[in-house]
Amino acid sequence: MFITRESDYAMRVVRALMGETRLSVSEICEREAITAPFAYKILKKLQNAGIVEGYRGVHGGYALKRDPADLTLYDIYSAIDSDMSIIECLNGKCECSRNGQDGVPCYAHDELKEIQGQLWAMLRRKSMKDLFEKEEQSNIRYNCISGKTSDLLLCSEAGEKGVDIRGYLYKDV
Repeated sequence: MFITRESDYAMRVVRALMGETRLSVSEICEREAITAPFAYKILKKLQNAGIVEGYRGVHGGYALKRDPADLTLYDIYSAIDSDMSIIECLNGKCECSRNGQDGVPCYAHDELKEIQGQLWAMLRRKSMKDLFEKEEQSNIRYNCISGKTSDLLLCSEAGEKGVDIRGYLYKDV
């Protein structure tokens, strides 16, 4: 399983919608430094998974359909990337050619299956509410801009220095 940029941005979309009644795509994009076409693609997948709800019209936009207390990173990531397997032979669509061959189990397969289970359990461990509880309590809203030479996001909050959600250092911008 590779946590893609799309999955990361989906988590950011959910973060933007938490505590809001409804946001337009442009408001989500502004808060989370996501391009509109990418945001629409993500929102469609989140809507199909029943995580967000879309509203049309002048006062349209998107809102969370599920309670953040009942929503995990696993829910979000699996809505974006339906194949959450760490290797191909664990995805259920293909059979491990080495597992059970000549009556001998593939020990690597068994080990990786256990690791995958632990990873999924970790992604289900905390709700989105728990994950962003400190952010909500401090009422922090980050302003982010994309870096010029990399995908690193530079984020600022009232001139403070710190670390963003992926552990990258950010500075006031």
